[in-house]
Amino acid sequence: MEGKALCGWQFKHKVTLGLSRRDSTANSSVGSVDRPWLRALRTEGGPAMVAYARRHLQGHIQYYGVSGNSRSVARYVYFATYHLSKWLNRRSQRRSMTWKRFGALIRRQLPAARIVHDLYPTPAWMTQTGSRMV
Repeated sequence: MEGKALCGWQFKHKVTLGLSRRDSTANSSVGSVDRPWLRALRTEGGPAMVAYARRHLQGHIQYYGVSGNSRSVARYVYFATYHLSKWLNRRSQRRSMTWKRFGALIRRQLPAARIVHDLYPTPAWMTQTGSRMV
């Protein structure tokens, strides 16, 4: 994997290290959702396409959802949702719904972009328990 090393600041002035992928690699992974699979599922109907997109996005979020990668994961979820709407709209000669309406309907069915694996956990002795008034 090609990329560049990054050094940044986290909450409460902690230094974090990370790695950035090339943009072309990230763009090609978004295209992998679109081209072979959604096109093949077109004949099986909309529920099959949504079920595939849900499984695909869940796996992507589980693998890439680490600290410092939330922007890339959110970008991937956005473009995968865009490609899903594009292929669902291709099933007839007229547009079935607008992007705004599609986003409102599909939001409940697809997983949200989130961080699954925290690479910078707070030590147990630094966590606050109980009341702040103590």
